[in-house]
Amino acid sequence: MPLLLDLIYLAALAVIKLLGKLKPRWVDTVAGRMRRCGVEYDPPDKSEGAVLVHAVSVGEVQLLRAFIADLESMFPDYEIIISTSTPTGRDVAEKNFPMRKVVQWPLDLSFHVRPFLDALRVRMVLLMELEVWPNFMLAAARKKVPVMVVNGRLTAESFRWYRLFRFFFKGVFRKLKRVFVQNEVYGERFARLGVPRGRIVNAGTMKYDLVPTGGDPEKTAAVRKRIFLDSGEPVIVAGSTHPGEEADIIDAWLALKNDYPDLRLILAPRHIDRVGEVKDLVWDAGENFYLKSEFDREPDRKFPDKRVLIVDTVGDLAEIYRAATVAFVGGSLVQYGGHNMLEAASLGVPVVTGQYTDNFADTVDLLLGADALLIVRVKSELREVCGRLLSDASLRESMAGRAIRAIDGAKGATRRHLEVLAEITGVEVPERLAARTDACPVAAAAASP
Repeated sequence: MPLLLDLIYLAALAVIKLLGKLKPRWVDTVAGRMRRCGVEYDPPDKSEGAVLVHAVSVGEVQLLRAFIADLESMFPDYEIIISTSTPTGRDVAEKNFPMRKVVQWPLDLSFHVRPFLDALRVRMVLLMELEVWPNFMLAAARKKVPVMVVNGRLTAESFRWYRLFRFFFKGVFRKLKRVFVQNEVYGERFARLGVPRGRIVNAGTMKYDLVPTGGDPEKTAAVRKRIFLDSGEPVIVAGSTHPGEEADIIDAWLALKNDYPDLRLILAPRHIDRVGEVKDLVWDAGENFYLKSEFDREPDRKFPDKRVLIVDTVGDLAEIYRAATVAFVGGSLVQYGGHNMLEAASLGVPVVTGQYTDNFADTVDLLLGADALLIVRVKSELREVCGRLLSDASLRESMAGRAIRAIDGAKGATRRHLEVLAEITGVEVPERLAARTDACPVAAAAASP
């Protein structure tokens, strides 16, 4: 099976490259991973080996902030190593965890996976959200390395893909030691892919635990000062935007400027290799802009008469949301599936999103249930909805309060993960974790084999 998978992977990569369908950033990623084949990884510093925590990209890496520290407290004799799949994910991991080892996740080739596991002396693997690959799972099973999915989510699209290629994943999902899912829908999908139901734990989502709720006026003022905003200037922050969204956002902002002459716009495209395209859109609208990287390099430089900031750096969006009067979260006016709304909502910033939010259905349900989210169905509504929020401070405040209460009420998933991990591995939950107030009962099914 591993050899057959290797041949299929290599043939598929060759065909995709020949057809010119491999995007430049993925060419670089694949080339970088191929270069790691046969290259020695530095062994872990701890005598017992390593616990490998895998986060695909930026969103998953951000979720690791508290979890990594908790794992280190529970497994002090093991080195906690972080792996990522994308260059941007690795950049953010190295920035957020400067004292930890960050490695590139191997391509799913048998001759790549085996030396990866051996060199790092991996003793346990925790996959953040998903990323189940057959050769990796087969190699881990042969070495008796338990693999678990934490904070598991399996979207309808991912489920369809796994079902479509079920020949390659036959028996693979059954090898997972535990799957901690965010909700029952995801749990049912994992079960249908072959995970025994007794190994599925409905733990909720960690994302509610990992961000503090409530705005901090001092931090807000500091962020605004750093990006050259006056304290009273209204700002629309459009985060994680995709092609086809920025033009609509710019149009809405230009129309709103008639009523709010001081209104500023911050555009943060999801992929920074699109910054040039976004710059052209702003120029075409007859507006000037400045880049975040410019004032990072020259903090004393001034940017008079430039009303648009384009974020061309990675990992800064969560802080920039602090400056927002209104936040629009992208990937939702186009059929992408949306992005994380909690970064803004948890700060007390009213959030607007489009209708395509399938990838974050649980967050949408939570915030809509609390009347703490506004959804635009068509782009023409964007101006109207943002205008309503800009004009009504009491509406902004009430939405912010309801969002924060809803998020606080949904916390506890990290604690549930830790309790089950402790039970599976036979370690004790450290006192500082046992005393935490987010403790919640663990499902009885968690203890089954």
